Amino acid sequence: MHYSDELIFLHLQKTGGNHVVSLLEQYFNLSQKGKHTGILGGVSRPHVWVGIRNPWDWYVSLWAYGCQSEGSLWAYLTASRVQSMIRLTGLYGGRPPSWPIGIRQLKAVPFKDADAWRELYRDASDPQAFRRWLRRLHSHPGQRQTGEDYSAMPLASTCGLMTVRYLEIVSDDHNWKQHRLQLRSPEDAENYRAKYSAATRFIRTENLEADLAVALSDTNRHVPVRELRKVPTNRSRHHSPAYYYDDETRSLVAHRDRVIIETHGYSFPNP
Repeated sequence: MHYSDELIFLHLQKTGGNHVVSLLEQYFNLSQKGKHTGILGGVSRPHVWVGIRNPWDWYVSLWAYGCQSEGSLWAYLTASRVQSMIRLTGLYGGRPPSWPIGIRQLKAVPFKDADAWRELYRDASDPQAFRRWLRRLHSHPGQRQTGEDYSAMPLASTCGLMTVRYLEIVSDDHNWKQHRLQLRSPEDAENYRAKYSAATRFIRTENLEADLAVALSDTNRHVPVRELRKVPTNRSRHHSPAYYYDDETRSLVAHRDRVIIETHGYSFPNP
């Protein structure tokens, strides 16, 4: 969470968030509390901006970033079982309210095959590897091995990783922790989004500078789009989404992340 006296920016991974923060720092004195989190500590501001991206593109970017040996998901999936146990124990051991989440994740560690995950991250130009990775990520037991909330949530059986990360990011941390284990279906996910989303503006990766210019105008800062154009940071190197998806994996995302797709009007990207 990045914030100033006027706004909060909530950073969903692989949506150009680092780029947005670098631009916002030109106009606001930003502080940071956590990073890929929802609203922490009851902080309240009139403007709450959230990064968002086409889900089909998001999964390709997330996977390709891992192919560069980058990102928390890649780091956890490719870590050994012993390393995973140490990480989870350190993360949850001193936080009793989170023990139910931590215990569910620990139970999945003995079934984790880090070598299999590493194999899927070998080549960012291999569409077959991407498809296997995406299917594995959203099938049992793969969905239980991400090392984050998604691994331990009933919602993992029906919704995609992006949807769960999105729900966490757009809401207050207290509400997320209170309700996350009660969510089981896309309908539950949509109801949670409708009730608890704090976002007042979304910054689309596909239209980042223009959306940010509109958001800045809400704070009476009228910045031409051309002044917001600069080279994005933390870019993953990959082909267009159409190169990677087949009918099965295209439908998988359409089904599992339909809350985001329907809310933000996304469709499969053109080649």
